[in-house]
Amino acid sequence: NIAETGAVSFQFEHKGVVELAKSGDDDADQLAVIDAGADDVIDGEDHWVVYTDMKQLHQDKKSLESSELKVKQAHLAYVPKEPMEIDDESTQNKVMRLLDILDELDDVVETYTNFDIA
Repeated sequence: NIAETGAVSFQFEHKGVVELAKSGDDDADQLAVIDAGADDVIDGEDHWVVYTDMKQLHQDKKSLESSELKVKQAHLAYVPKEPMEIDDESTQNKVMRLLDILDELDDVVETYTNFDIA
């Protein structure tokens, strides 16, 4: 055993995550997200990623749906408080290999990380 279960959980926040299709009117989309009570919104290429309080996920999802935005998915996730950028290609390959190995284990259901590959 390298560490106990939850040993690094202090590095993450348990959040509601809602992925929305963009409507074509970015300003209207962002106003609807703000009105729904979201904590944060990230602009993806063709979608929005909305972060909410985990206890408000269902309510915020319903509010976004009522504003006629198309919800692609909504779920709870552990979001890193301080993402770490990995720009070294060798380290990137090692980290991705580790994640692939973890993903193949039957006992592993989900893996959350705090890195961002540059």
